[in-house]
Amino acid sequence: MSQMAILSWRWDGDLHSSQNIASAVHLAKAMSIKYLFVDQISIDQTLDGDALIERVLAFSTMYKTITVIVAYDKADEDFEKTVYRPWIFSEMRLYRYNPGQIIYVRHSNQGSKRNYDIFTVIPPILGDLWSYDFGKHLGLNWAATILETITRVLCEDIEMTSIYDFKFIMPPYARVLSTAYETMSRNDYLLTAVLLCGSHERPSVRLCLDINEMDYKRYRFSKPRGLSIRETLHTTTSS
Repeated sequence: MSQMAILSWRWDGDLHSSQNIASAVHLAKAMSIKYLFVDQISIDQTLDGDALIERVLAFSTMYKTITVIVAYDKADEDFEKTVYRPWIFSEMRLYRYNPGQIIYVRHSNQGSKRNYDIFTVIPPILGDLWSYDFGKHLGLNWAATILETITRVLCEDIEMTSIYDFKFIMPPYARVLSTAYETMSRNDYLLTAVLLCGSHERPSVRLCLDINEMDYKRYRFSKPRGLSIRETLHTTTSS
């Protein structure tokens, strides 16, 4: 196991031009790691349906078990928007339970940038790591839920290459989300994902305040007296 590692990275080019992959490979060689698992290579991109979901789930399990090399720097992108991208946000939550090493590699001084603000929600287990941007967002991620990233995509605060991928990030709801994606508008589909997630997770930080101002085709918001926007999510009804 000590000779294996898995990469969690911000896509910044193909396998040959990515600075993040180059940084990770350089570190892996320095650590005498023989096998570095990268999603683009390790997951058969020609699969679809349940076969692809099973492969993604099997791959994701390694974030909990073997050394994780993290590479999220992207020079032309706000680091906060990077770590809230759904795939990255999900992977960060997975390697929270890894008993081994989590190693951040940099090339643009983003994740390794010193942060001197104090965040009381940062878990004590992170120690001095909170003083770096990666550590700060790692702590915020672990204190949050997947709702944060879904609502940010819904409100167009962050980008997602394919919103269809939420079925891989939320495998228990894969079939429901597949149907929703095929039959609903973008916003209705994403709000469906929010409601599915919200049925068993309570957000620990305030969600996007404009969620009820987005345009929906099949949903409408009602706000009975005394309910907050967070509670309103659970009173949304189909029209």
